[in-house]
Amino acid sequence: MISIYIICIIDNCVVTHPDVRRYADESEVLFAGIYSREGVITMRLNQDLWRLVCLIVRSALGMPQWLVGITNLTLEEVENLPILDRVVDYQIARSYCEILPVTADYLNFLVRQIEMDARGVEWSELFKARLNALKPIEGGQVINITFYRKPDSITFRIDKLTKNLLQIEVI
Repeated sequence: MISIYIICIIDNCVVTHPDVRRYADESEVLFAGIYSREGVITMRLNQDLWRLVCLIVRSALGMPQWLVGITNLTLEEVENLPILDRVVDYQIARSYCEILPVTADYLNFLVRQIEMDARGVEWSELFKARLNALKPIEGGQVINITFYRKPDSITFRIDKLTKNLLQIEVI
């Protein structure tokens, strides 16, 4: 089963914790890049980004308990979690962070996947939600932060420019 949460940090938002927006506004640099490949920057969480994610998770309704539990860890403890390839089912793995360009090609790919219904109804619904979240920032960049509890994952999509939360995708 796939659940999809879309949460907005501006205007009529679901996440209302006042510190969420303050941390996003005050954090000029939210992360430290590790390496880049073909326009994708993979990075590590820094303290400001970690605080922002923790506030979002703690403020949102319906977050899985395992993800809420991760927010009780320090950033150092999160960085010391094992990588996904080294965990067994239901074990928490290290988070993954990247900055991706939101290109017309990728958005067209999502449209084609939806039209073909190539992976079934659940995936088509997931692709529709992703397309709706990313379409407004076409040409910009998105920060994807993914948390894992094998076999589950949750990805936060954040507009790199505005630091607004675009989508929370639960698989």
